[in-house]
Amino acid sequence: MEQPRYIGTIYSVTSSGISVMLRDGILSDKTTGTSANRIGKLGSYVMMPDGNISVIGSVTAIRNIDVNVANHELKTDRLTRQVMDVQL
Repeated sequence: MEQPRYIGTIYSVTSSGISVMLRDGILSDKTTGTSANRIGKLGSYVMMPDGNISVIGSVTAIRNIDVNVANHELKTDRLTRQVMDVQL
C-alpha cells in the first residue's frame, strides 16, 4: 500500500460531501514508480483517516477559487487556490 499523502485541508462540509482546499503545487506533483496515479483525477477516491476508521469519498470536481489572505503589512493579497469537491 502506498504511503499516505497530505493533499490539503477540508474547509467546507455538506450533507453529501466535502470541499478540500489543496496545498500549493499538489496538482503538479510528479508521480513515482510505474503507476500513473494523479491527484485530483475525476472519479478517483480519497481516504480521510478519522481515528481508527477511514472515510472514503469520490472526487467529483476540481475548481479554482479566489482567496483573500492577510500579509505582514496588514493588507490583503488575493490568491487563486484549487479546490477539490469530494462526494461521500
